[in-house]
Amino acid sequence: MKRVLMVAVLVCVAAGVVASLTAIEVQPPSTRDDEAAIRRVIADQTAAFNRHEVDRALFTEDADFVNAQGIWLKRAADIERARKAQFQNALKAAAIKLLDVRVRFVRSDVAIAHATYSGMIGLDGLMMPPHEELGLRVLAKTNDRWLVTAFHITTISARQPPARQQ
Repeated sequence: MKRVLMVAVLVCVAAGVVASLTAIEVQPPSTRDDEAAIRRVIADQTAAFNRHEVDRALFTEDADFVNAQGIWLKRAADIERARKAQFQNALKAAAIKLLDVRVRFVRSDVAIAHATYSGMIGLDGLMMPPHEELGLRVLAKTNDRWLVTAFHITTISARQPPARQQ
């Protein structure tokens, strides 16, 4: 009888331990590594923008890019061509600062990243009052490398700044 009671207690304790461990959301190491890689892609894109360089290598060949004015560019070659032209004209004095990045995995090889920036340049190249922009990227992991397959950026209303991570 004692043996049956002891086994029952051990089973209950083991079940409780398993239940508590499954309730804790532990991010697997590969997900942490992938998130760090995605954050590097965003940091690299930001740095390239501030150098006024095209960041084509960070996009998939079939990527889509929608800028804050709603101009929709399709395919990496078109994104590269348009960005070069913008850096020579309207964006030649542009600089942005990365404020916040949030990553959410849709699947192990697809992620959504929201990045908040401060920006100070207008479409006509004239300086604007300080404002913030929110960029949404869809990234796909191809050959162990995270690349942007869709990117949309929009100006954030001054009346409702985005929530920041604490």
